[in-house]
Amino acid sequence: MESISSQAPKETTLVHVADLNPAHSNHHLRVRVVHAWLTKHFFNPSKNKSFEMVFVDELGDTIQGFVKEEWIELFRNILTDGLPIMLSTFQVGKSTDTFRYSPHAFKVNFQPETKIKVIDNFVGPEHHFNFIPFSEIIKNKLKPNEIIDIIGLVVHVGGIVPGFANNKSNKRRWYAN
Repeated sequence: MESISSQAPKETTLVHVADLNPAHSNHHLRVRVVHAWLTKHFFNPSKNKSFEMVFVDELGDTIQGFVKEEWIELFRNILTDGLPIMLSTFQVGKSTDTFRYSPHAFKVNFQPETKIKVIDNFVGPEHHFNFIPFSEIIKNKLKPNEIIDIIGLVVHVGGIVPGFANNKSNKRRWYAN
């Protein structure tokens, strides 16, 4: 006897970036590619390591996207800066990169079956910036590993200040207003 499921098939749902987490399945994501770039292998800079991007949704929230080395050629010519798209059939994973281009706890991981549809009715921002007050920079109140955007003018360069990073001593210049 053949069994018949009484459950209806799961419908695909549209989610916003802020609500995205690994528990989602069968979801669509409407976003704009803010910026896309290739990363290189550290010991072999002629070889691509990954293809990464930052997305912004219609509410202005961002999330990072990631394509593994072996799938770069499937997506790199499609995902260009400024392109509004609808994504489906992707995975959501924890964002554990040293430097994160979005404060979102998760990132979009592309799979060979990930679908991309270019859309023309995207109503979100064209760009996204992470500006913080200059006073926060001067007071060294930045979050660890946070990427920020700065617009300004250097009006004074101070002396060299000894520092310490990655278990090594180093030197940096002090910039004051």
